[in-house]
Amino acid sequence: MILSRSDIANRLSLSHISVEIPSGLYFHGGEDARLKRQISAALNSGKHIILTGPPGTGKSVLAKHLAKIAQSLDEVDGYTFTTATAEWTTFDTIGGYVPATESDRLEFDPRLFLQCFRTDAGAVKNQWLIIDELNRANIDKALGPLFSVLSEDSVTLPYERDEQIRIDWVDEETPESVRAEIMNSADRYPVTPAWRIIGTMNTFDKTSLYELSFAFMRRFSFIHVGAPDLLNSPEVVDHSLLDPTAGPNYATVWMDAFDELDNTIREYHRPMAVVWAIINKYRSIGPSIVLDMFHHIAAYEGGERTSQMTSSLISLVFPQLEGMRERDQKTLINDLETDFEITTADGGTEPVNVDYLRSKAEDMFDIDFTEWVRMSKTPPAELRDIVTSELITYLQAGAPNPNLIAGAFDYSAVEIENFQSLKRLHFVMYADVVEYIERLPERLRRIKTEQRRMTTQSRGEVRGQINWSKTLQQRAKSGYADRTLFMTDNPEIEINIPENRVFKKLLAVISEPLRQEIQGLDQAWREIWDDGDIIRLRRMLTQNVHLDALPSAAKISLTDRELTVARRARQPLYYDAARLYQLYRDLMNDRFDLESVQELLESTIIAPLEDHKMFELFCLFAIGHSVQRSIQDNLTLTRVQSGTDAIASLESPDRRLRIYYDTGGPLSFYSDYPRPADLPDPTGADEFYQKLYRQSQALETHSELVDQFLSRGSQHSFYSGRPDFLVLDWNTQPEESLREVIIGEIKYTRSPSTFSTGLRELIEYIQFAESAGEFLFGETLDEESVRGILCTDGVQGDVNEAGNIQHVSTDRMQAEFEKSRSNPQDTR
Repeated sequence: MILSRSDIANRLSLSHISVEIPSGLYFHGGEDARLKRQISAALNSGKHIILTGPPGTGKSVLAKHLAKIAQSLDEVDGYTFTTATAEWTTFDTIGGYVPATESDRLEFDPRLFLQCFRTDAGAVKNQWLIIDELNRANIDKALGPLFSVLSEDSVTLPYERDEQIRIDWVDEETPESVRAEIMNSADRYPVTPAWRIIGTMNTFDKTSLYELSFAFMRRFSFIHVGAPDLLNSPEVVDHSLLDPTAGPNYATVWMDAFDELDNTIREYHRPMAVVWAIINKYRSIGPSIVLDMFHHIAAYEGGERTSQMTSSLISLVFPQLEGMRERDQKTLINDLETDFEITTADGGTEPVNVDYLRSKAEDMFDIDFTEWVRMSKTPPAELRDIVTSELITYLQAGAPNPNLIAGAFDYSAVEIENFQSLKRLHFVMYADVVEYIERLPERLRRIKTEQRRMTTQSRGEVRGQINWSKTLQQRAKSGYADRTLFMTDNPEIEINIPENRVFKKLLAVISEPLRQEIQGLDQAWREIWDDGDIIRLRRMLTQNVHLDALPSAAKISLTDRELTVARRARQPLYYDAARLYQLYRDLMNDRFDLESVQELLESTIIAPLEDHKMFELFCLFAIGHSVQRSIQDNLTLTRVQSGTDAIASLESPDRRLRIYYDTGGPLSFYSDYPRPADLPDPTGADEFYQKLYRQSQALETHSELVDQFLSRGSQHSFYSGRPDFLVLDWNTQPEESLREVIIGEIKYTRSPSTFSTGLRELIEYIQFAESAGEFLFGETLDEESVRGILCTDGVQGDVNEAGNIQHVSTDRMQAEFEKSRSNPQDTR
């Protein structure tokens, strides 16, 4: 419908829109009702909308459906659908000068956005704009001129036709005469309150998504369209969402819409649920991709069921894995082999062809599975409780090197500078803190103020209630000569009270690590924080009128009295703020003896640990217990001295043990390649020595030529390595001397080939370990005093010890913890 001057007034507001979910989409667990409420509220309150979420959740279908609903209204003339690109500029979105078709001059050509408001013939219209994949574009670069219009302001563009090109905001307050001018000029593009942009964004790359400027984001309502969680627990997949007999669910909706999928869904719904759950552990995909997989399997001709499922994964899921870390890509594919054990009706299993998946992944992602170590099947949950308990025990004793413990945590793109940074992150990951922020909108309306009476002096006029006592006192000072002088009392709202100071200080200590470390990351350990919540929290701190009236958080130094006042307040906004801020203080001051701090650590300290790091710490603590138990001296944990890279220290009056993790400590595991000048003349030597000499010559020539070609040096090592852990045992009486060295390698595996690799690495560590320029093994120490320990998750072998090397499996290490729990005095 094209608008005319006579009916433009009917398009100055948008009729109430009732949102319904399209019949082809299904949302689980009440998500459809939530989406309907959020979308209706946004559209009917005048907001533009951006639908966010993983790929395949139905965002594009939902966006088009909303536009079709609006199209039925008199105010809306249909919609335009487009997909954003990284190359977008204002020329693509607004327009620019192009050569005229019938002359040599340039003329203005309106593009995407302006075409929503006028036809090619110049008639006014009101088309909604649907932009798919909006975060692909440089928003500020492409849409800058529209920001003012989205804020209900008009903007003049730097182009001319018959007149200057303008985008005009037209609403009920626009005078009739101005409306007429706009309607009569083909160079003026009217935007009314009935116009909307609906955008979609994949949260595939949250860093890209939240590069959107605040100037852009505050003009939109962001609505998340998520993928369902198919894990009832870390080990149990919920098949019901794809089970045709358990509807209504995805299966019943799809089978109603696509008759040809009936048999395929019935046959494949259980293995498909497991595949979907495994993929979502590493990268969320929506149900639309799963539906495409069912279509692919149904259309697959020939081959076994394994081939059909494998083909659908390669064709439809692998493209979604682009940009993932190589380790995550490998682990996902490995999980499809180790976790995909689905019992079928005849008692068999239906694994995908993982070998073929690996070969295709090597081609598509340029990764190498040759040396890939398959992770252990000991559930991480079995390790988590032990590692958590050990970490807290060590922290209570003030014993470990905290900065090295911080380095053990893989926060994936977060720079953990020190232990203080680590503790701040754990604080904001605590469930009580997350819940407090989630409940802020309902509580913030009850922010407390105090009314105080302020006395001011005025002459010739009375402002407020006259305070006659103070007026007469003030007049007396001037001999009652000035009868126009008055002292008046006026009420004043006081915001800067203890409760609000505590509240603002807490918000600040929560907001900073969220903004600096967490916002924009796409990692499983931070999923309890939505980036929208982080942004709203930052806005609250900077834009809330009450909080803005307080001093900056950096200038608020809370006293115990202020915390007590807030703790005794009636509103949960304040007494919870006092409780959480006191917890923050205790955590940052290392009060690990307090039950509240222990509870926080128990629920958060392991959250960001990857499985292999968990296993390494598990082994490290087990070896510590074993060493303590094997030594008769009464060794106790002591605080690690500053400047050392040991992770823990145990001491007795005449003995000291230092434990090192992922570092060589004071030892060296590096040997230079000998230079030809340092080797004897090879003339007459055997063939092996001549080859060694030639290799040395080749490496020296390489270094010289690198310097000539590139003006930089190069260094060739004969050997270089770093063990997973070291235990150095020193005598301290009568003089300090190295007594024994334990060198350890950890392999989170049950693979014999990986065991062999670890054993070789361990033997090399033992042979090449140096102290003060001398090899330890057979030189500084006798061979019995340099021992090796290889920790695995249970590689089956004929013996557990050979020579000076011992193999320790998960079972033996768990038994070590059992002994420690039953006889704690032996190890503490």
